[in-house]
Amino acid sequence: KTEVDDLRTDTTGNITLTSLTEDKGDLATINGFTDVILSTANITVTDNVDKSEADTIDAYSDTSGTVTLTSITDTVSNITSVNTNANISIASAAVTVTDAASFDNADAINGFTTGKVTLNSVEDTYAKIQDIKSIPDGQVDMGAAVVKVSDNVTKTEVDDLRTDTTGNITLT
Repeated sequence: KTEVDDLRTDTTGNITLTSLTEDKGDLATINGFTDVILSTANITVTDNVDKSEADTIDAYSDTSGTVTLTSITDTVSNITSVNTNANISIASAAVTVTDAASFDNADAINGFTTGKVTLNSVEDTYAKIQDIKSIPDGQVDMGAAVVKVSDNVTKTEVDDLRTDTTGNITLT
């Protein structure tokens, strides 16, 4: 933002940016400047956003340009939706999933990014939960997730689940 402010003092004409890296607050401020054009800018967001914020920032560069997220926190559905938006990249973003994720959800989201995926909640069968745990923690982390097991389990399996997470475990 400081560099944009400097440019604005150098000219009375419009400033068209082709690349911009800022946090969401400064991006909103810059977008509000009538003499700064972001419609074709490649924008990198340096702080965490959710889908709504990502969509708002995507509208800033409404002609062309890619919005690159470094971090996103939202539901499985919203993260999937952001990933399918061709104008937004989460290819290397850190991702935090806020609602219950199954193995299929975790595996799919892990494929969206090379960044770490953190699951706040997991809900699946015991075997599928173990499949999530088999993904390296540097890729998908459920170490503090609330876990809901959707099938019958043995005491040995419950004991095993207790080593998978520090979160509460619910058996159905």
